[in-house]
Amino acid sequence: DQNIVNALKNVSKSVKLSGNLLVALKSKEKPTIKAYKLKELISGAVDLTKVYFEGKDIECIVENNADIKVSADENKLLTSIINIIKNATEAFDNTKNDLKKGKYIKILTEIDGNSAVIRISDNAGVIKEPSKIFKEGFTTKEKGSGLGLSISKRNIEEMYGKLTLEYSGEDYTEFAIRLTTVWFTLCKEQSGEDKNDRFNILDGFKDNEEK
Repeated sequence: DQNIVNALKNVSKSVKLSGNLLVALKSKEKPTIKAYKLKELISGAVDLTKVYFEGKDIECIVENNADIKVSADENKLLTSIINIIKNATEAFDNTKNDLKKGKYIKILTEIDGNSAVIRISDNAGVIKEPSKIFKEGFTTKEKGSGLGLSISKRNIEEMYGKLTLEYSGEDYTEFAIRLTTVWFTLCKEQSGEDKNDRFNILDGFKDNEEK
């Protein structure tokens, strides 16, 4: 049965990623940026994170409705998404919140102007010292390396995107990944503008990074 074969392949890949996630994140290979359907990327990422939900009674909510192509490095994007979701599942192990609505992790996609946005949220509690969350070596885990999010941020920026912590409170925490759309890239190229400057829609994000 092909469905069983595909399921076994996903489990195998998930186990491999769970054991080598940091290695994959730290890869210094030059990003290979291509056009991908966002819906397919998110579906793949969700399938590969199922292993982290096993036995934890966490609801995975997916609103994958942005029907658009994005410019991305598939491996770097997938490992970054998986890292954020893995962190969220582990955060529930330490939460003391009275979760009346149950534990959840939500993955939502949307189009915002010339960008595609992937929002990953959870109700595992507030992140302590959020201003340090992307600093190399900073971790909220007892045995964490403090490298996952800082490397994820760098990897997303290498594909002309942006990873931000949008909000963290007692009610929920949300990370956002912003990527340039293929449509916008093509429009910039056809306009005759400098190709090296075609992703400048994200200039403002870098300007506000330290504010």
